[in-house]
Amino acid sequence: MSHRRIDVGAFIWGLLFVICSGLGVALALGAHLLWRDIIRIGPLILIGVGALGLVLTIITKGHRR
Repeated sequence: MSHRRIDVGAFIWGLLFVICSGLGVALALGAHLLWRDIIRIGPLILIGVGALGLVLTIITKGHRR
């Protein structure tokens, strides 16, 4: 089985842009998002994405040649 090398930085930035664009689309479609909810959820999302980046970096580090 061939292992693909993952560009973790590009993956994390892409994920953040997808989240931001999803919020923009939701607001454009008239979703009622309160800033207090975004302020509470935002840091949790950033921590989760950062943890995912660390895990992917550790996993892919073992497959480098």
